[in-house]
Order: sequence, then structure tokens, then C-alpha cells
Amino acid sequence: MADHARGPTLTRILARREDSRDSGPIVLHHGPLPFTAATDLRQLFDVDDLDGETAAGLEPLLPRCPFLLCSLHAVDEASLRALSLTMLGKLTLACMQFLSRRTTVDAEAAVARWADVVRAVLQAPSGHEALAALSSYLIQTAPIDPEAVQNALQRHALREAATIMKTAAARLRAEGKAEGKAEGKAEGKAEGRVELLFHQLRQRFGQAADASLPRLRAGSAADLERWAARILTAPTIEAVLDD
Repeated sequence: MADHARGPTLTRILARREDSRDSGPIVLHHGPLPFTAATDLRQLFDVDDLDGETAAGLEPLLPRCPFLLCSLHAVDEASLRALSLTMLGKLTLACMQFLSRRTTVDAEAAVARWADVVRAVLQAPSGHEALAALSSYLIQTAPIDPEAVQNALQRHALREAATIMKTAAARLRAEGKAEGKAEGKAEGKAEGRVELLFHQLRQRFGQAADASLPRLRAGSAADLERWAARILTAPTIEAVLDD
């Protein structure tokens, strides 16, 4: 697989996109490590071990679907600020590259450096919704203390920005609790069906049913329903649990 550590940077990609002939998908890569995967579907086909004649015969048949690699790996903050993007675009890329997977201390320092951009985003149309979305992204992808970052936003940007992040954190906590309750109810219901079916097997086949408990617990809801329908007529446990 080819090494694309020196692939096009964001600045080169944006410059190339100004040419209307340069169309196709763009993949945005961010993070501390360079992008090293394939940039064309053709590169996923390994023909190096084939003999020359076979490889040459296959070459015209191999699919080609290249994409433009937009890598933030080598883009520093000054370069990102200089890009021809909206303030929201700059702040979004900054969050992805310089804050995602970073610590609370990193986030607090970044808020101080990017406070002017945060204020500009808030003043733009739909700025509140955009900042709420970015706050949710950071809380879910970075190991940060939301309250500490909220305090930094209040000190360096606007109280409004801190309130938006506080609201996003509260909403995510509420959603997490709701999902946990729903999962708990579903698991409890499934376990109840397993216990009932196991009890019915014990009543019908005696202690021989004990070995079936792991299979019952591993079964899906559809499996449990199918097995329950067979329990009155199947002659053996094996016939009940037969796939």
C-alpha cells in the first residue's frame, strides 16, 4: 500500500478545487498522524505477486475511484486561520485537529487563542446552533472537563458561549441516562423471556434442559420466539432449539 504521508495539504486541495475541472470526492483527514491509506480504489487490489502478463491483462479491468486527500496533519493554527473559509469552517477544523482527543488543559489554552473566532461564530446566522453542535462534538470526542472549558469560554469569549456548552453537556447527560434506561428495560425483558422458556423446558424435559441455558441466553428475540412456539410439540430439546 502506498504511503501518503506527503499527500496534498488542505491549502493545496482548496487551490485545486478552484479549477472546475477538478471534481470528485474529498476526504478530510485530521489527527496527529499522517494519512497512509489508499487514495484510489485501484490501490486496494494487490497484483504485485502476479506474473507480468496476468497483471497487465487485469490492469484495464481494475476499478478506479480516486479522491482528493485533504489532510490537516501538517497544518498549524496560523495556516488554518489564513485559509479562505468562514469563521465556522475555521473553528470546526480547529476543533477537529487541535482539540479532539486532547486534554482539558489543551482545550482551555485553545479557547484563549481562538476566542475571537468563537465570538465571530456566535454573531453569525445560526451561530448558536453551530456552537452547540461543536460543543457536543468536543464533549463526546475529547477527554475534557466540560465545566473547565465552560469557564474558559466565559473568561475569554462570551458568557453566551459558556451557556451553550453547558446546555449541550446537560443534554448529552440526559440522553445518556435515557438510553441507559431503555437498554436496561430491553435487557430485563429479554432475560425474563429466557427464564420463562428455561422453566418450560425444565417442566417438559427435566434436568436435561439445564445444558440449554447458555444457548437460550445467546439467542436473539426472534430465536426465543421461534423456540417458544415449538416447546409444546417438539419431541426433544434438540428439536426445540434446532435452527
